[in-house]
Amino acid sequence: MNVKYSLVGERIAAKRKQLSLTQAELAERADLTSKYISKIESSKNRSLSIKSVLQLCRALSVSPSFLLLGVNDDDETSCYVDVAQKLKLCDEKQLRQVSKFIDAIITD
Repeated sequence: MNVKYSLVGERIAAKRKQLSLTQAELAERADLTSKYISKIESSKNRSLSIKSVLQLCRALSVSPSFLLLGVNDDDETSCYVDVAQKLKLCDEKQLRQVSKFIDAIITD
């Protein structure tokens, strides 16, 4: 798993602003320092402890996968459900075509 810390900082800043929090308020919620939050958001901090990630996730009400990778678990799950429901409507010939299509996509 490759974590791009600049994107992590951007996601933290965006979510913080969406919640109308200052860096100091987020720091207080996450039991971190505002200086540490500033360093993360400006990509000056290139490492995050698991504890810090979990504290930030709790304070921002986001999942670790969203914070670190930008993956929203709810979106991913609903996407799988949507595809599975559509596949149930396919006959065997259509399923083979879908399978070939997926193979073509993932091998590119």
